[in-house]
Amino acid sequence: MELQKRWLIKIRRTNFTITNHTRVCSRHFQSTELIEPSTPSGRRRLKNGAIPLLFQWNNFTLPAQRPSVWHREERPETGMDIIQNEDPPMDEHLPDHDYCSSAEPAAIDLALDHIQDLQAEIASQRKQMEEMALSNKFGMERFAASDDDIRFYTRFASYSHPMAFWRQIVSNT
Repeated sequence: MELQKRWLIKIRRTNFTITNHTRVCSRHFQSTELIEPSTPSGRRRLKNGAIPLLFQWNNFTLPAQRPSVWHREERPETGMDIIQNEDPPMDEHLPDHDYCSSAEPAAIDLALDHIQDLQAEIASQRKQMEEMALSNKFGMERFAASDDDIRFYTRFASYSHPMAFWRQIVSNT
C-alpha cells in the first residue's frame, strides 16, 4: 500500500488505481531498476520496490544530487583572510576618543533646519503623488473639471447632471 502511494505521488495522479494489469513504460524507470530478460523473446521486469522517476516534466532526468551537510570542502584562502586575522597596528599619533564631548549647538540647529526642509519636500511630494493618482484614476471625478469632457463621454451637460441621475437611481433601489 505504501509503495502504491509513492507511485501515485511520483506519477502525479491522484485518482488512479494500480492493479495487477497496470503497465508503465520502461522509459520512466532508471536502468538500474529494470531486470533485463534472459532470452531475446522475454520481457523486461521491474525490481521489487521500483518507482517511476523519469517523466516529461523533469526532462526524463534526475536532479543532480546535492552534497550532504556533512560533506565539507575547504575554502581557498584569500588575502582578505590574512588581513582580517592580523591585529591592526596601533598609531600613537591619533587622539583617543573624547566620550564627554557633545555636538555644538550651531551644528544641531543646521541639522534641524535640514530635517525641516526635507520634511517640507516630502509633504509636497506626497501632495503631487495624490494629485497624480487622482488624475490617473479612471472615473467621473477625472472629468469633473471640464463640462466638454463630461458631454463627450456621457452626453450629460455637466458633472452635476450624471451625479444627480446616479443619486436618483440609488434612492429608488
